[in-house]
Amino acid sequence: MPREIVTDNTFINQPPGSFPIEDPATILPGRRNLRISVTPRCNLRCPHCHNEGQPLPWTKRENLASYEMSVDMIGKLAMAAQHFGVKTIKLTGGDFGMYEHMEELFLRIARDWQESMPEISWGANTNGIPLMNPRKLAMVVESPLTKVTFGIDSFLPGEKSKPDSSVGIESRRLLNSVVIPLADEWKGQRKITIDTVYTGNEPRVLSVIEESLKHGLGVNVLEINGVMGTKYNTRQKFMDFIGRVADSFGLDPRYYPFLNQIYLYEPTQTDPDKTKVKFFQDHCADLDCGNCRKIHMRVVPTGEHVCAVPCFLQGQGSYLPLDKDGVIDLELFRQAISKLSTGRPDWKDHDRI
Repeated sequence: MPREIVTDNTFINQPPGSFPIEDPATILPGRRNLRISVTPRCNLRCPHCHNEGQPLPWTKRENLASYEMSVDMIGKLAMAAQHFGVKTIKLTGGDFGMYEHMEELFLRIARDWQESMPEISWGANTNGIPLMNPRKLAMVVESPLTKVTFGIDSFLPGEKSKPDSSVGIESRRLLNSVVIPLADEWKGQRKITIDTVYTGNEPRVLSVIEESLKHGLGVNVLEINGVMGTKYNTRQKFMDFIGRVADSFGLDPRYYPFLNQIYLYEPTQTDPDKTKVKFFQDHCADLDCGNCRKIHMRVVPTGEHVCAVPCFLQGQGSYLPLDKDGVIDLELFRQAISKLSTGRPDWKDHDRI
């Protein structure tokens, strides 16, 4: 008998204009998570890639190096975010594994920033393939990162880790060469999570869940149903799939109202940090802006500025500058927080790119 599962009606969406905005902002909303795109480079070509609101990472652009975030600028962003209660900083891209200054960045975090910004934990997102380089993997093993999230969409026999990408490597090779060795080195003291996308191909997602749980890794299932304008019409299948996964693994589905998501727990577990599987419905598909704004503040380099990405769907390709002459301006940072994920914000009073 399948376990009783919440339905789509369980979600409490917050569309544009339905939620209060702190203006002027004093604190990052929700999880207080800052995502910093440190490089535009990526070795894959995934059709669902949102690339933190930037042009697709394989798009040819002149002077690509100008879109690379400097280590000094990452430090300036972290110090500015401190004023607004940031708890975690996620290093993204492109792909963080392609960042040319990884070693210098880890040194600065460990030598300087952990002492001056002790309340901030550091993590990174990667597809993992760049860490096939033994030197890069060793850097991550010894790094000050407390969490690494790998984007892997299949562990089916013979499939690539990102099977919808035109390039890549076989997923089990990546698992055995990078993910498991890192987990063995960290011995459960730091967190490793697998992010996998749901576009309707359930065998692929199920293979990732099974493999992740087998190795004691967290797994996030991300519905792709509207972000960046892509429509898969997956919602009902996604909800049904949650029920089947809960039943198959003997887990209890529970609605997590803080982020409008569904988590699967061991029957005796209640701590969200101990969740076995997290299911993230596509907030963009429902214009669930009030809950989207609780998840991340995203910052990208544009070649001339570092900018906040206020919205993927309604303000696609638009950025809010955070710096003046290479110096992070706290007032611009404050204004950007107030405009995050508000649907189609009025940016007339802000320098919009």
